[in-house]
Amino acid sequence: MSIFTERERQYIAGQPLARLATVSREGQPDVAVLAFEFDGNRFAFRHAPGRRTLRHRNIRQGNTRVAVIVDDLPPGARPGEGKARGVKVHGTAALELSDGVERLVVTPDEVWSWGIERPAESGNPAAMRRDRLN
Repeated sequence: MSIFTERERQYIAGQPLARLATVSREGQPDVAVLAFEFDGNRFAFRHAPGRRTLRHRNIRQGNTRVAVIVDDLPPGARPGEGKARGVKVHGTAALELSDGVERLVVTPDEVWSWGIERPAESGNPAAMRRDRLN
């Protein structure tokens, strides 16, 4: 069972980029815009071999709580019209090795979405939140 609705899964799968936020041991936040893979339940961010990134260091140092946002404006919409769509996730990250490539994998436990289940007529769409997946 997925924490995401079918519409949210379709939306996420159709987007090319996500924002991944991590926090250092000292409490310094960092956010990066990254390409990602999505299997319908988890997000995966590939890591080039031999490359060191702040987000991977933050996870290696033990701060595995992260946030992910996938968002956009629908075709024809302009910024400020209140028609944004998106999904925000709070979850736990882990580093996994797959085919010799390290991936940072995020397992969601809380999800908010807006403009996906019910597109906004005007103003900001109401966010829909679901608690932790049991």
